[in-house]
Amino acid sequence: VIAFRSEVGNGANAVLALNTMSLEIAGIRAFRVSEAQDVVISPKDGLITMSEDRDFTFAGDVKAGKFEFRGSKFEFDYSSFQINLNSVEKMHIRAEIEGEFNASGRPKTRLIRNTIDGITGTLKIDDPSNRSGWRSHLYPHYPVLESTGPAYVYYDSHAIHKGAYHRNRFRYALDPFEIDSLDNFVKDNVRFSGELLAGGIIPDLDVDLRLMDDFSLGLETTSPPEGFPLYKGLGTLTADVKLDMNGLQGTGVIDYLSSHLTGEDMVLVPDSAFGITSSYVNEAIWDHVPAIEAAVTDFALHSDVEMLDVRTIQEDLKFFGEDAVLRGATHLNPSGMTADGEFSFEDAKISSELFVMKERGMTAQVADFEIMGNDLNALAFTTDNVQADIDFDERIGDFICHVGVTEIELPAIRYLCTMDKFRWFMDLDQIQLENTLAEENYENFTSTHPDQDSLSFASASALYKVGAAVVECSDVPRIYTADAEVIPDSGNVVVRRDAQMDPLYKAEIYTNTRTKFHRLYDATVHVRGKNEYRGSAHSNYKDVNNVEWPIYFDLIEVDSAYQTVALAKVPVSQEFYLDPYFEFTGDVTLLGAREHLEFEGGVRLSINCEDFNREWIEFKNVIDPADILIPVSDLIVEKGKAHLDAGIMMSDDNPYEAYPLFFTKKPDRGDIAVFKPEGNLRYDKKKNRYVVSSDSKFSDPKTPGTLTELPDNGCGVYSSGRTTLPFNFNVIDHEFIGDAWVTESGRIEMRGTLPLDIHMNSKLVDYLSHQLKNASSATPVDVSYNYEYAMTELVGVDQAKTYMEGLTRDGYFKKMPKELNKTLVLTDLEFSYDSFEDAFVSDSRIGIATVGDKSVFRSIPGRVELKRNSERDVLRIYFHISENHWYYFEYDTYFKFETNDLGFIEIWNKLKDDQKRLHKPDSEQSLKMQISRMGLRDDFVDRFRDFE
Repeated sequence: VIAFRSEVGNGANAVLALNTMSLEIAGIRAFRVSEAQDVVISPKDGLITMSEDRDFTFAGDVKAGKFEFRGSKFEFDYSSFQINLNSVEKMHIRAEIEGEFNASGRPKTRLIRNTIDGITGTLKIDDPSNRSGWRSHLYPHYPVLESTGPAYVYYDSHAIHKGAYHRNRFRYALDPFEIDSLDNFVKDNVRFSGELLAGGIIPDLDVDLRLMDDFSLGLETTSPPEGFPLYKGLGTLTADVKLDMNGLQGTGVIDYLSSHLTGEDMVLVPDSAFGITSSYVNEAIWDHVPAIEAAVTDFALHSDVEMLDVRTIQEDLKFFGEDAVLRGATHLNPSGMTADGEFSFEDAKISSELFVMKERGMTAQVADFEIMGNDLNALAFTTDNVQADIDFDERIGDFICHVGVTEIELPAIRYLCTMDKFRWFMDLDQIQLENTLAEENYENFTSTHPDQDSLSFASASALYKVGAAVVECSDVPRIYTADAEVIPDSGNVVVRRDAQMDPLYKAEIYTNTRTKFHRLYDATVHVRGKNEYRGSAHSNYKDVNNVEWPIYFDLIEVDSAYQTVALAKVPVSQEFYLDPYFEFTGDVTLLGAREHLEFEGGVRLSINCEDFNREWIEFKNVIDPADILIPVSDLIVEKGKAHLDAGIMMSDDNPYEAYPLFFTKKPDRGDIAVFKPEGNLRYDKKKNRYVVSSDSKFSDPKTPGTLTELPDNGCGVYSSGRTTLPFNFNVIDHEFIGDAWVTESGRIEMRGTLPLDIHMNSKLVDYLSHQLKNASSATPVDVSYNYEYAMTELVGVDQAKTYMEGLTRDGYFKKMPKELNKTLVLTDLEFSYDSFEDAFVSDSRIGIATVGDKSVFRSIPGRVELKRNSERDVLRIYFHISENHWYYFEYDTYFKFETNDLGFIEIWNKLKDDQKRLHKPDSEQSLKMQISRMGLRDDFVDRFRDFE
């Protein structure tokens, strides 16, 4: 049963032409004509035209078993149950893939890579009596394809040598054929008779077309013993010939003039033959062309210009029957042979774009020439753009510059020199160089080593020895390298392989060439390039007293900025002094562009204090002998990596103590300096002291910054500046601005200003400020003593001056500086360290600068204690206005207070619970404040007699 299903989106499913009674049916997809014989029709554009007795015509695709047809004007004849193939564009054939099966166990198939085009004939679907296919076992040979007219296989696909085999010149013409059992077709049956129309490459071949190994339709044959005429007699091909998707190929021999090429799969296209040889031989012809031998080469025989090009791939072409080889190409035609590329012979190479070959030599109008040295692959001599004439019988090569002088490279030593002519004697291994045009000071020798940046020098005469690869130059006045001027002791310079200049001994070095800051003498110098040299030499360090201290720089080299860098090591045993106050050991660095030397290592101070060991302080700095500065880092270490410090120290752990140090080892690394030393360590000759400070602080002690000093005749360490003392009072913030020192008796004292931000309720603060300002026992505070310096540290020099002028004029701040808006700013405090209490305790009066945002500037009796404790630090403040009017504050777990001022207590009692806590701004931290009734004040006051 043949059924059509018509499905259209718009328009009619079918149109009946009344004049012809033909029915054009649209919207038909693929349909089976025979289920049994697997014949399927896929109409183009879904159209068929039905006529009488179920016949119809169509264009499109027909699948019959393993054959697929595409074309037009196809006619289905129902009565004969066949399709007339009137115009087949292409016929595809599927063939089995040997050894591969699908999931059902059937052999897998694939399309043969090329098609048979232009078929006309008949596709017999089944016996007309078996249209239903019920008795197919009686007709196993169906479907049957009968080709009745010419058909062709073309090889003009772009994939085959870019479409070189145009179908008008090259194709296979099939004879008419018949194939049955299209649905059971096997690949061994793929064979067609016909003729290869070879387009003049070789004679046309009457050889069957079959399925090739690459799944294409092709052929194989062998030439007769005398070979095939190649390109109508241009040459001869004696070979096995194959045609597949790689084109027409020959495996055998191609003969052309005096050349013979042997190879596999040599490609033959209509205008040329090309491929890779396994053997290439050219026979010598007297006074005409040379003898050549090679194995693997790349060749192309061009039929249109009658030229054979042979080019090297990996191995060279061997010439003249001796060790003369060419890496490049030869070009042979009936008039002779030329070549291009590079010839190698007698440790020499010559290259040109055009050699004219002779039987025993060659000439070139423009050539490049080089000679190899004795070392493997080491060039000794090279030049370019010269006229060359090589004679292998005379063993001489003559070279002439075209105009004036020419640049000659000596690659074995990687140098360039300027000459005007030279002659090479092959057997003597010598080159005679001449330059009659050089000026006296012209730097005519230049290094071409890529790492030497065109190092050059002048030398009017030189001798070059090819085998030894040595050039000997004389009368060299100087060599400029990097930022240095090197003066050879004898004026002789010898350069060897790879641009290696012999060391220069007893030379002088001046660096840099502009300033000549440094002179190094008795130098051994290895010049490595225009921007690089290495060596060793002596130089002298001259201290402030013009005493010269010799330094041996065992390494001199050049940095990335092309300046001289010299390195030296000064051992302890040398007893080297930067000046009388600083002994040095360590490394010394000289830079050509820098006037002074850099010292890195350790300095040891010439101090006269038995309490302080003389340690080697680790540092690194450029030292000006007239102003020696030793940088002091955050972590001061001794060369043995022990931690050092300077100033008044406080221990970090129990037992708590305060003690002085001056660049000596800390008993415990956690111990902290009250004033952290910062800036530079120097010796102050005017005051005979060692000082650590910034430059500005050293010039003016009233400016901000810390300062630590030690006189050279004692142990009295002194420090000043702004610091956070090493106490932790929870949410209570504090600073200290002042100084600390060791008295002659060894006692540690401090004086200064103590801002405290207790974060107490403002009502209590305002009340307290009023009481303290109007205290009966209060006296004025001298703000010029310590407070003025504290202002400088807190707000800066300029702002402090403005504020102090207003304070002096008005006696108070009209607008409180935000830096001073603290709960308490206490000044004129004088502390002594109580080793029994492990605490700093102030003397009997307290200067009060401000309380909150109120100016006070009164001094009243009282004490402040800052105490270290293993559990927590303790802060105690006592204001004694009178026996009947006092305030006591203490931080120890909580912030507690006692007072006999009922007004203060009344304000306290009215506060809400949250207002009774100390709240740190911008933080979730807070601390409980509570009134104490435990006699804390009495316990504190009883320790002193000041308030009895």
